[in-house]
Amino acid sequence: MRQVASDTKSCRHALIDEARGQVVRGNKKKVPNTDTSAYCKARQRLSEASVRGLLRIFGNSLDHASPESWLWHQRRVLLTDGSTLLMPDTEKNQKEYPQPGTQKKGLVSRFSESLF
Repeated sequence: MRQVASDTKSCRHALIDEARGQVVRGNKKKVPNTDTSAYCKARQRLSEASVRGLLRIFGNSLDHASPESWLWHQRRVLLTDGSTLLMPDTEKNQKEYPQPGTQKKGLVSRFSESLF
């Protein structure tokens, strides 16, 4: 989750960040390895569904942990993220993530999804 939320999105940066966090939290027995090979291989094995599930769990736990002072007129406010997702225009991607009929084939697909 930290890697996805970071500015750089790099595996190496995520591992260095985690190692730094463990040292700050007092884990002095063994500083974590920052070699990215095993991390990147494990990350590639994650399915889209498992990442989506983790995002939902993480978002819900943040929501439930939010103090009442963050509510607007004693109500939760839901926002939808209008992020743009870029991916190669391959047959496999077209089958899995079809473009709307109003969009010309070959253009980048866009989607927006609420996580809650």
